[in-house]
This record gives sequence, C-alpha cells and structure tokens, in this order.
Amino acid sequence: MPQTKIPANAYRVSTIESETGWGRKVDEVIYFDNEEEAIKYVSDYNKKYNLPTDHTPGWYMFAQYDGKVRA
Repeated sequence: MPQTKIPANAYRVSTIESETGWGRKVDEVIYFDNEEEAIKYVSDYNKKYNLPTDHTPGWYMFAQYDGKVRA
C-alpha cells in the first residue's frame, strides 16, 4: 500500500470540490513551508476561481486553510 510522508512543520491547504446534490470532497491536499504562503495560496485561489455572484453555483471548487500539521 502506498504511503505519503507528511512534511514536519508544514501548513496544510485542501482544495475542495462542491456540487449540488452530491456534496463535497477533497480534491487535493497541498503542504507549504510557512503559514503566510499557505494563506496567500488560499486567498489567491479563491479570488481566481470564486468570483462574486448573487447565487451559489451548482458546481465549484475552493481552497481551505487547514492549519499547521501536527506531528
């Protein structure tokens, strides 16, 4: 069974897919060396892919900052 080594002292970001009627699922997990980079990635990703609208779309992706990885 494959194993992925999680970096020590890393900060985790998840990209999540959401679809009406199907719910949500984690699409990708990304690790960053510092908190500022992780938070900036989330902000930039969500600005690029989640433009302001007056409704929630049926399908969308978003990034979520999960915090520091605990060893």
